[in-house]
Amino acid sequence: MKQLAPFQSRLSESLASEEMTDHRYLSKDSLVQKSAWSDGTEIYVNFGDDDFDADRALVPAKGFAVRGNTPVGDVSTRIEPALIQVKA
Repeated sequence: MKQLAPFQSRLSESLASEEMTDHRYLSKDSLVQKSAWSDGTEIYVNFGDDDFDADRALVPAKGFAVRGNTPVGDVSTRIEPALIQVKA
């Protein structure tokens, strides 16, 4: 997850002064969601176990997709948890 920090920071910074204009559930089980901002940015999040074909993005299982005029550009990726080793 550490590798997402720079991406998330730049995206959050670019949307900080924008208004969220929409939020909706795209799947019947509410596991796929879409949020839209006033600058045209759309963020799709998929908490489900299967990829989801949204209106403008293929949203990977356990992942997200970003579409719009942001400093990070269009992105679609799974979120892979890092293996954490615990010392005894």
